[in-house]
Amino acid sequence: MATHWRRTSRTSPASPSARGALYGAITRLEERGLIEPLGAQDRRRPYRITTSGTAASLPAVADLRRIADVGSARLGFAGGQLA
Repeated sequence: MATHWRRTSRTSPASPSARGALYGAITRLEERGLIEPLGAQDRRRPYRITTSGTAASLPAVADLRRIADVGSARLGFAGGQLA
């Protein structure tokens, strides 16, 4: 997967600009109250989605579910099984 990412993207996940994009996104999510930091664990800085973050994500999850349902129907899947 990492090799595919490097081939298809000008910015690999390990590059400084990719890290900056990730940390920038985390900062924005935290500033908007959508995530909150948990206690640091060694070098890891885990976060938890807040109640507001869950509520904000519901429309996107519903859209993705509709897209997946349409795709499944077109591929002949019924309830995750091949029809």
